Parts: sequence; structure tokens; C-alpha cells
Amino acid sequence: MLKNYKRFLSLTSVFLLMLTFPASSLAINNTNKTVNEKTINGTINIYPDKITNKINSKIFGIHVPAWNETIFNNKTINKRMLNNLKEAGINYIVYPGGNFGYDFIWNKPNSPNEMNTDELVDLSRQLNASIKISLNPNASPELAAEWINYVNKKLKANVKYWEVADEPYLTMKVDDFINKMKEFVPIMKKADPNIKIIANVSVSNENYTKKVIKELGNYIDVYSIHYFPLSPSKKINPSSPYEENNKELFYNDLLNSTQQLDEQLNTLKKWVREANSNKKVEYQIGSFAPVWWGPEDWTTNSLPDGLWTADMLGTFAKEDITGAAFWALMNPYPPAKGDFGMFSPEMKPYVSYYPYVLFNKHFGKEMIESNTDIKDISVYSSLSEDHKNLYIMVINKSPDKNYQVNFNLNKFIPRGDADAWILDGPVIVDNPTNYGLRREALSNINSSFIYDIKPYSVVSIEIPNKYSKLNIADTPNLALNKSAEASSIALNTDSKYYITYDYVPDKALDGDLTTRWASKIFTKDNEWFGADLGSIQKFSQIKINWEYWATKYDIEISNDGVKWDKIADQNQVVKEKIGPQPIDVINLNNPVDARYIRINMYGRPESSGSKASCSQWTPDAYSIWEFGVYLK
Repeated sequence: MLKNYKRFLSLTSVFLLMLTFPASSLAINNTNKTVNEKTINGTINIYPDKITNKINSKIFGIHVPAWNETIFNNKTINKRMLNNLKEAGINYIVYPGGNFGYDFIWNKPNSPNEMNTDELVDLSRQLNASIKISLNPNASPELAAEWINYVNKKLKANVKYWEVADEPYLTMKVDDFINKMKEFVPIMKKADPNIKIIANVSVSNENYTKKVIKELGNYIDVYSIHYFPLSPSKKINPSSPYEENNKELFYNDLLNSTQQLDEQLNTLKKWVREANSNKKVEYQIGSFAPVWWGPEDWTTNSLPDGLWTADMLGTFAKEDITGAAFWALMNPYPPAKGDFGMFSPEMKPYVSYYPYVLFNKHFGKEMIESNTDIKDISVYSSLSEDHKNLYIMVINKSPDKNYQVNFNLNKFIPRGDADAWILDGPVIVDNPTNYGLRREALSNINSSFIYDIKPYSVVSIEIPNKYSKLNIADTPNLALNKSAEASSIALNTDSKYYITYDYVPDKALDGDLTTRWASKIFTKDNEWFGADLGSIQKFSQIKINWEYWATKYDIEISNDGVKWDKIADQNQVVKEKIGPQPIDVINLNNPVDARYIRINMYGRPESSGSKASCSQWTPDAYSIWEFGVYLK
């Protein structure tokens, strides 16, 4: 896949946020899995005494292209992005961005806002992540050596992985690539003998790759392949078999494509053994995404794409590979109105983000054997490092079959409690950043238990043994990174001459306690703030971290954004923190199911601004640091 940045720079700009809009304007998309679910019995067997391998954390990687001009501002990384990357456990970052490397001069940026080498190293240190750098093969090997010296000697970043060219099989004749490697590698190794040279090859181009292996075997330390299994839709590629009015064909082929990756890796390893049987090398997945070009939201940001990403990560975990990188962090929208990225330009996660969170926070470190008799299901299992916690990742790739699964844990003796972290929801959502994780508490878990795996879902089950101190009471904020709306916005609703994005509603759902929503200033009108949970969710607790608080308010819920029902008011509040700037917690008597939730605010403290120990910049404005929705 050619990922030349020039394709992106010519694109139409995307409007990131509307100023205000009434809650009644919200549209709901009921395109869910299916109403005709079929329940089928099956078995999953877990073998906790059969450890197969330790998981290499560099499989949780991502491309961070230099053209992302909004990640850093004045050498400071965007806090929302940093928090999300940490939550996802990103441990391997690839730079400067696919074929963009062919035009990239590391010490002469195209724009002063491009992410530079110093910022790359800063990001890696904040994530405790390894780095891979892809060079410009059109520049000189001496420039490459200067880059190596700058990174590893001046910055002391100890970057081990260096690639001479991304996708050379698409841009160079094989003899040209071989000569290029023979020119670059000795000079690179002289600059730092400890670096590892990566060769990006293609199994589908057999003659090219075999010649590279034969003639460059002594130069190569790591073989890398890209994996983009499907063609874009007929809208992008007229010869494609995929059309939006028959999404099921695309999703079926995508979810059955991970087996082809196994085959490609095994083929490449066979070729390398045949040509250089005595040299120890590594294998990596240089880039992966569902389609090789022309992303559309239904082909890259729908629920099946999340299932596919989870299955890919599971495949990486059990395979003998030392790194993998999702394509990519974020991009501007191309003409197809989709996005190759884990995050939107607003830095909100797409569905492909959540499998990384599952593997990072709800999966173990050592893979163990497991199997199933269910064709539609992929299963991956692991143990914590102390072997006291068992993790089972189950991916149901059927759009309409509910599997009632009998789990056999064999020699693992559970404590009795457990939880299931779940990625599911509508197949297509009206906003591709509306997906998220939810949690179910499980009880009476024995060495054999039954649990239902719903259609089109990823479930990670955490099971502690009787010696474990694992606290499984944690629950996700269902509103985190979701869409927010409000009746007004400070400094936007107050003037026709300017707008700002400092106090927009999404700031109260970004997980950053230094950003906030605020209503219009210098007025004491009633206001409202609302969150769209993306799909109907069950919850029982609301937490409001106030900056300037409401003394009187009520909480309403809705499933369509039109009909609202009151569920609570300020009289039910338990103060987690008293004022000024209190934290209000409302625990509902019974869980409720809703997609939309809003707070209607009617009363203010007697004073505002600094006299209320609040911001003098947004006087009289209701303001929320963070708004949380939980199932407790």
C-alpha cells in the first residue's frame, strides 16, 4: 500500500466541531447486529499448565507519521492523545510514516509544525516505547548515518530498528534495492554497530523477495511484511468485489483473513531458512490495516474492524514476531470520507483502539494453549506473570450467532469472582468514535462454567485464582472519549467576532482534568450539558467533577435524543469532594439503560469567578472538568 503523505496534504479540510446544537437534533442509528440471533452450544478448553511463549510488547505498535502537526504544540504532546496511547499500551512507534520517508529529510522538515526527531524521542520516553525509523533511500547513506548518530549518540535514545526503505518492492527494481542496501548498511553499521537492519519484503512477490533473501541475507537482521488483506470498495476501486450495500461480504472476508497472515509468515520463514539456515533473524509486521487504500468508515471504522484488530493482535501474540505497527495514528480524512487511523483528527479513538486497551489492561503476559470447537470463534488465553490470574480473549466473528460456551479451565482453580470486558455494539454507528468498552461482573466461576458470547463481539474474561489479589471492581467510564453537546460554550456563544475551542463540550469527556467545558459567560441562564454514549448502555452511577457548579440540577436520559426521562437530581448527591469545585456522585437505586444522558442546570452559587474560588476567566459559566457514567 502506498502511503505517500502527498495524498493527504491535498485533501479537503475537516470541520472538527460544531459550536452548539440542540439535543433534539441527535440522530440514532439502530443498525445493530441482528434481531434474529441463534444460540448455539460450544466449548473452549484452556490449558494453564501449557505455557507457549511470552508476549513481546512491541507487537502493540503504531505508525506515528511526521505529518501529524497537531500532536505536539510548543514541544508539548497533546495530553488527551498521550493518555489514550498509554491506556492502549503502545510500546512500539514507527516513524516518519510509510512512503513519506522517501521525501523526508530528517534535519530539514517540510513544515515547522511537523513532528520532529526530538519530539519522537520525547514521545517514546513518555510511553516507554521502542522506536523504528524508516530512512529516505533517495538521500545519501551519510545522511542516514548522521541521523543514527543524532538519535543514538546525542539524544541517547538507543533506537535499534532501522529500515532502509518502506515497500521497496513497489518503488524499486529488485537489483536497485539490493544495491541500495549494500550502499547504506555498511555506513549505517559503522555509525552504530548495534542497530538492527530491517528489510521490508512481500510474500506475494516471490521472485523479488527470494532474491533479496539470497543476496542480502548477511545484511538483514529483521524481515518485515505488510498486511492489508482486502481491496477497498467498488467506489474506490471499480474492480473490487465489495460494495456498501453488501457489507456482509466484506466483513466475512476480513474476519477470515487472519489465517492468511499465518500462511504468509510461515512461507517467509521457510524461504529464509532455505537461504540462510544458520543466521538468527527476527520477523515483524511492518504495517497492517483492513484495506490497502481508500478507507471508508464502513470498511475501516466499523465494529467488525475492531474484531479483526483484536484477532490480529492475538495472532501476533502467539506468533514468533518481535514487532507490529497499526497503520496509523491519525490522518486527515481522504476523499472516501474514512480514515486510516486509530484516532480521529479530534484525537478521539476509533474502534481499532479498544482491542489494544483490552490486551494492555485485561490480558496477561504469557500465552498458554487453548482451543475451541466453534468455527466462528477465535480464542487466545494467557496468564499474569505470577500465574495467579487467567485471561481468556474470545472473538465471535459471526454476525448472528450467540454462542453459549462451556469453558473448561482444567488445572486452574478460580477464586469465584471474575469479570468480562466487552467490545460490542452496532455494526455501523452514526459517529465512528462512538464505540467503547463495557464490563460485566461474573460470579460463581468454577473450573468449568458457562458464559454467552454475543454475535460480533470481543470479550476478555479475567479470572483470579484463590491466591490472587487482583481487584476486578474497576469499571469503565462509559462517557470517556464520546461525543458531548451543550446549550452554550464560553467565548463562542458570547461574540460574533471569534470562536475558540478551549471550552467545547468534548473537553469534559476527554479524560484530562486540566480541560473543561464551560457555558456562556456573564449570564445566569439555565444551561444543559449532554453526552452521547454511542449506543444504549447500562449504568448506575454518574460522577460530575465541577469547576463552577450548579446548586440545583437534574439528570435526564433518552434513547432517541427526543423523549427525555428524569432519573435523579441534586438531592441524591454524595459528595466525593466538597466545594468549591465539588465532585458530585449520584448512585441510582437501579441500573438504567440509555444512549443519551444530560444534566439540566438551574441554580448557581451566590458568587462566581475568584470569589467562588473558580476561574475568573469564565465568570458565571457552569463548568465541568470531567463527566463520568459508570455501571457499579
